[in-house]
Amino acid sequence: MAFGPRGILAAGYSPDLFRGRVALFDADPASWVSKAESIVNRNPTRVEWTAYFPETLYHRTFRSLLWPHDLPVAERSESEAYENDYQEGEPVQ
Repeated sequence: MAFGPRGILAAGYSPDLFRGRVALFDADPASWVSKAESIVNRNPTRVEWTAYFPETLYHRTFRSLLWPHDLPVAERSESEAYENDYQEGEPVQ
């Protein structure tokens, strides 16, 4: 295995004793986030968020996308304050 430029991981493997092959993987976390954003194309709803992160304040997964329609105004205000305090990509507290 070896890491190449721009977050590429190259891994060698052999399907049999006579041929060797190399598989290339995208190992750049920023690239994964970008791909996830383009596939999902929305932020989690409040219902989804509370199902998976019940003890965590709602915040948008992708700040470039709209707020969910089911987020109460008071909770959105609290979440906006959180976003103002933390840069995108910082660990969630």
